Amino acid sequence: MTIKSLLPLVGIPFLIACRKEVEKIVVQEAKPASWTLAGRLFGTNNIVVQMGKGNGALFLQSPSFLNIVSPNSTSPTYAKFGYVGTLATYFSNDISRRLPISRDFIAQPTQDTLVKLLRPIEAVNNTYSTYLSLRKIDPRASGIIWPAGVNNPSFGAISRNNYLLFGYRLSTSDNSLHFVLTRVEVQATGNLKAQPLPIRVPLPSSALGAYPRWIQAIDDYFLVNCGDAGLYKILEDGTVRRVYGYSITDACYKWQGIVYLVEEYNSILLSKDDGETWQRSTGTPNLFDFTTYHAVGDSLIGVKHQLVNQLFTLRWNGAQYSARILKNDGLGLAEVRGLEQLGDTVYIGTTNGLFKRPLNKFFESN
Repeated sequence: MTIKSLLPLVGIPFLIACRKEVEKIVVQEAKPASWTLAGRLFGTNNIVVQMGKGNGALFLQSPSFLNIVSPNSTSPTYAKFGYVGTLATYFSNDISRRLPISRDFIAQPTQDTLVKLLRPIEAVNNTYSTYLSLRKIDPRASGIIWPAGVNNPSFGAISRNNYLLFGYRLSTSDNSLHFVLTRVEVQATGNLKAQPLPIRVPLPSSALGAYPRWIQAIDDYFLVNCGDAGLYKILEDGTVRRVYGYSITDACYKWQGIVYLVEEYNSILLSKDDGETWQRSTGTPNLFDFTTYHAVGDSLIGVKHQLVNQLFTLRWNGAQYSARILKNDGLGLAEVRGLEQLGDTVYIGTTNGLFKRPLNKFFESN
């Protein structure tokens, strides 16, 4: 075979090689995250410590300040405590110290024995506020008790009728639990009127030294878990009853007429008579451990706080349940500190910003 006859054969693999070099590479775009940032909070304001809502706005406690988020068609707007000379109010920099927030007022300890009540809608000029002095209520008071339950609960709770309850300690122990129950009224002028009532609860001899682990407002009463001393129910008129014994419980909520206490581990307490009597149900999943619960529309939403936050819907039928995991991509590893629905949007406050998701997509399964 001649050299001329070999040339076409030599060119065939060369052409094939060229063809391979010009093959197209298709790059797929990254899928948008289910949860996206709801605007940008700068600096430490990006750390959400606690959430509340009222009057068409979200209230976000952050280190030193309060952010008010008023969503509109384009972007949120923000206003903050502080920056107003001598009227400035600064929150604690400790992100474990969460404040009780209602639609009408916020309770903020400014000293060990002084609690400031202020209107969140007046965040900038801070005109409407009043103080609770523990030493005027009880001269023996030495400081407010900050509970040490899971997920850093607030130092107190606010009922739907604007009653505030929190615990305090004495300079010398008298083997009792001590609380301040305060009726807070919003007057026509916008000012807050506070009527505090001290409450003393003798401790059982088997639980001397017990203290409030958490305080939860349920409708028009409070449930207080006091560790070894048991579970107490406190009414808005100051009546106190011990309604259950020792139980390690981390979450408390009421749903469709039943009160639930999530125990550690794999059991739950149920009450169908507003905390007067309780029944234990066992065999609950690990999904319930270290959780908080929130209402979105007519659905109950759980948030599991461990390493990677999980969101799930929860349906109860007596002691039987069903749970469904929801999408959480976009939230990252930041700790969830609150979940609120406002209009047609669901917001989640985290230690790395405020995230949002349309209500009509919120219930998509993971």
